[in-house]
Amino acid sequence: MKFNEVRQKALLDQARTLAREKKYLHAVQFYLRMIATEPSYVHPYSELASLYAELGQIDAGIALLRKAEAHSPDATEIIFQLARYYLRSEQYHRALTYFKKLDGKKMPEVHYNLGIIYYYKNDIKRAEEQFRKTVKFDPHFPKIDESLGELLLKKGAYTEAVGYLLKGIEKYPSDAVNHHLLGVAYTKLDNWKKAQTEFKRASDFDPNQAAHWERYGECSAKSRV
Repeated sequence: MKFNEVRQKALLDQARTLAREKKYLHAVQFYLRMIATEPSYVHPYSELASLYAELGQIDAGIALLRKAEAHSPDATEIIFQLARYYLRSEQYHRALTYFKKLDGKKMPEVHYNLGIIYYYKNDIKRAEEQFRKTVKFDPHFPKIDESLGELLLKKGAYTEAVGYLLKGIEKYPSDAVNHHLLGVAYTKLDNWKKAQTEFKRASDFDPNQAAHWERYGECSAKSRV
């Protein structure tokens, strides 16, 4: 490792320690010193932007990352972070632009976020394509089964939705949302007893959500008919 790299690593370690100790002003100063000394070194930008985000200053993080992008326009780390922060700030068009730059890198987190954006834009076809790519590259990606199941519900593919939601429940047994969505899928298939069971489970895990109880009551009435 070159001397400059050793020095930068030492400064990074100091900045990280200060951030962990909540000495944020000093941590910021260390990061800014590294950026001024070596503007093309992306890690200080990325970590300082994360610190800004942690402190609720997403716009400051975005502005910093745009400076990093000017020095290193092809840095995957910077592009991905910009995309995520634009998504968090609900700037969907800009988030989409940056995620698309990483579309060919086979990163499941990129495809998942593209799917989320297309879902928000009500472009169900493209959202489904991206969610399926997420499953292809990482079948165990967090919440992908729930997201794909919800999308298939909206699309009207109820039987396939049940399959994905069951996978989601297998991974996250106490997730009330998964149970509720599975209950909805069963109602679409006129399986009121199974739907009733899922809404009851949803209400057990999240008793303060009135929608679970309402759907449970509806299924109780239907299953007695």
